Amino acid sequence: MASSDGGNARAITNGEFYPHALIWSPDNTTLAFAANPYGNDDVFTVSLKTGEMTRLTYHSSADIPTAFTDNGDTVLFNTTRLAADTQDFYSLPVYAFGTKGNQLYQIGTKQKAAQALLPIPAKSAVWNNKKTQLLYNSPHKDQLFRKHQTSFAVPSIWLFDAPTGKHRQLTENKVAAQRPLWNSDNSGFYFLSERSGSFNVWYYDLSTEQETQITTLTDHPVRHLSASENGDLAFSYNGELYRLEKKPNNAEET
Repeated sequence: MASSDGGNARAITNGEFYPHALIWSPDNTTLAFAANPYGNDDVFTVSLKTGEMTRLTYHSSADIPTAFTDNGDTVLFNTTRLAADTQDFYSLPVYAFGTKGNQLYQIGTKQKAAQALLPIPAKSAVWNNKKTQLLYNSPHKDQLFRKHQTSFAVPSIWLFDAPTGKHRQLTENKVAAQRPLWNSDNSGFYFLSERSGSFNVWYYDLSTEQETQITTLTDHPVRHLSASENGDLAFSYNGELYRLEKKPNNAEET
């Protein structure tokens, strides 16, 4: 971890296992991540104050966290477990049982009791502040770091409306759109899209359904998007980390 102003980085984990899918708690004092010290990926948290690491899931399938919710008391995660008989056929075909993340679950950081949330592979899922709308990536068969794929295999971004139980596609087909992140007032969200050719940061306004390109980087994809409460963005590009301040609108290497 390093300061957003730049400087030296320090290790948070000891390197004896592979941590990935890192997500910040709302108060920025805890990280949740997936790691495999016991064979398959489980969900862990680590305190940035004390360095204490806590295991949240113990299932034999891979568990991949997507977001904190409930003021940091709950973690959403993708998993593949037994589901209801209404499980969507696309997300859980017989020959694919055991693949990473065919359902969306949640687990308390204190009670550690996992509960099924949606019987679909809702990747990168994140609730709004009121837990009435859930952004997520559609099920897809594209490789995580593939570039310039233009087919129905690439992910799109969907919105689940909890009061009505309806799902709505927001981004177009055949153009990869990844990693939706709500803005501070939940009026829209940031995401990564190849609409301009290479992955860049875009913004989607829910009231107007307009998409606005935020970064215009070329040759290499923007990855690992993160957003702060004040609207600052962080991402990786060409092997380096960048911070994009909401004002002024300039990206600087950290």
